[in-house]
Amino acid sequence: HGKQTHLHFRRSDAGMIRHHSQIAGIIATMAAAISINITSGSTQKRIDDIGDKFYRQLLLAADTALLSGNTIGLQIEQKETENSAIYWQYAWYHHVKNRWQALSKPLTATQLPDDVILELLVEDELIEDFSEIPTTVNGVKSSTGTFQTSQATIKPEVVISSSGEITDFTLELIYRAGSDDTATYRIGVDETGELTTSSHNEM
Repeated sequence: HGKQTHLHFRRSDAGMIRHHSQIAGIIATMAAAISINITSGSTQKRIDDIGDKFYRQLLLAADTALLSGNTIGLQIEQKETENSAIYWQYAWYHHVKNRWQALSKPLTATQLPDDVILELLVEDELIEDFSEIPTTVNGVKSSTGTFQTSQATIKPEVVISSSGEITDFTLELIYRAGSDDTATYRIGVDETGELTTSSHNEM
């Protein structure tokens, strides 16, 4: 079982993806939609809720970049709790005054449940070391360690420029409720410049 949605982008001369957004009136609507809570439910519904929230945040980030004139970065991290449980987190930043700075609601950091696995491909290459991502948009390099906050070096894997270009990527969220119950949600930009999302459940 699965579902698919599509949103058109077009590839720019720089080899990135350009998002043509209809900005008027959607920021407030999307901000409200993003605030939904991730609730328990079926395996597929749970991963769909998580994936749909990311999808809406991505669209809002693209519109925010266009409206503000600031480059937006998405950083993905694998972290560990005090009880040694491993979990994934993604966070949104904007590039202001030569620094990556965290964005406020609704584009705040999101911690994924520890039973959700994340896989990321950037320009068709599977990312295994999230500390070394050579991403550049409009001369802004995200992996050199040049841009810092007071807390840590920010190294986004996906960058959205103020002109609407976005890193070519595919993100897959995987939730395994049991050995015979796996649900996935995939979002990415294909070679035609189309942003697609799809979900699938294997039982």
